[in-house]
Amino acid sequence: VHSTAAQSAFGVDIWAVKPSDLTLSLKLFYVAETFYLCILSLTKTSILCFYLRIFPNRTFRMVTYGVMAWVSLSSIIFVFLQIFQCVPIAFIWEGWKKGEFGPYKCLDINALGFASAAFSIAQDIVILVMPLPLLARLNVSRRSKLGIMVMFSLGIFVLITSCVRLWTLHSFGDSVNPTWDYTDALIWTGLEVAVSIIVTSLPAIRVLISRRIPSVFG
Repeated sequence: VHSTAAQSAFGVDIWAVKPSDLTLSLKLFYVAETFYLCILSLTKTSILCFYLRIFPNRTFRMVTYGVMAWVSLSSIIFVFLQIFQCVPIAFIWEGWKKGEFGPYKCLDINALGFASAAFSIAQDIVILVMPLPLLARLNVSRRSKLGIMVMFSLGIFVLITSCVRLWTLHSFGDSVNPTWDYTDALIWTGLEVAVSIIVTSLPAIRVLISRRIPSVFG
């Protein structure tokens, strides 16, 4: 969806885009942002479920369930607000017609984008830091422990992409030239999703890495 949206009209000044392409690109952007929120929620939940599988510590598990509830609840709220950010919803991709569109109401989309990104970054930090104390106490060789901690710490790449994406939202929702001004946000949104999926998949390929490079995990 991100790729199709980018190719349809983004990266070009709105005044150089055909009306039909403009409507399509804004509609795809709307769909992409909705999927973005859902995918990030699922990747975070996947990591937390992985924590529950490998860490039996009761206190840690209670904290994990709490963070999982926080992620799920905030995601449901932000997805709902994203979907119904404007009433009628069609204003999101047809509002550029100005006088041709009837009465409408919209949330502060810029504030919504920043709030969603801030919550996501805070959750990334918590999820990244949570297992480190337990990993430090693992009864394995120093080399194996280092390899495991490095694998878990790769989540920092997700955090970096999230922070860069937040920076790209400076004109989100306030631009009169969205096909140009939203291009960076669209690119970093897609990149954040891709990096999140890759990092979330790393524990599942640990066995493959162990077979190829046994010295990493011992």
